[in-house]
Amino acid sequence: MWHSALEYRSKLHAFDRFCLEHFPGESILNQEIAFAWCNDTKANGGTNRARVIRGFARYILLVGEEAYVMPSSFFPQQKSKLPFIMNDTEMQKFFEATDRYPGSGQNPLVSIRCQSFLG
Repeated sequence: MWHSALEYRSKLHAFDRFCLEHFPGESILNQEIAFAWCNDTKANGGTNRARVIRGFARYILLVGEEAYVMPSSFFPQQKSKLPFIMNDTEMQKFFEATDRYPGSGQNPLVSIRCQSFLG
């Protein structure tokens, strides 16, 4: 999947604390709880939270309990990006530029990466 087991454990532990604080009497993962958890974040963390909660809800259903599972359509589908295919002139200019790329005192591997990129 997208995250390590440790990341899931951390998110589910935070979800447990959230439920204890905001929904102490509830014993079923319902839509209200799921949406409240996803909206209780800043930036784009809501999508990550939603994916974790969806997986958790699916697990709950598999063990025979009741839970609200967010529909897969809730998550935006990422569009594939078309690759940029260089012609011979662009390839030549690219490799000439990487050969001239200055090294870095902070990261000496930069020059090695540029030389081995696609080569």
